[in-house]
Amino acid sequence: LGEVVVGEQLTVELAEKHLVAIIATDIKGLHLDAVDRRILQQIGSAGGVTPTDCHQYECESPQEFSSRFLRRFHEKHLLLREQKGESVTYRLRGVALLAGEFGLLANREKN
Repeated sequence: LGEVVVGEQLTVELAEKHLVAIIATDIKGLHLDAVDRRILQQIGSAGGVTPTDCHQYECESPQEFSSRFLRRFHEKHLLLREQKGESVTYRLRGVALLAGEFGLLANREKN
């Protein structure tokens, strides 16, 4: 169905342009500051993180990293939390994943 709509009524380029605009609006509505955007971008580039990766993310301890970023982003549905045994990994999900794909997490003064 998506191919029919895109192929017959919208060009792929126009559909992508609209998708990027929707994602940009959603990201803007989250009121993420420059540090939040940078951390999300780094998590996306890394493919995922664990709380023990804290020192790469301006944090002194896994607890600080979890409370300052990981839990908050997870509560905003920006991160997927996967637990295997005692190990917990966080990855971008939803709008954050798409924003990362389209380069919308790059630090900008107004976005």
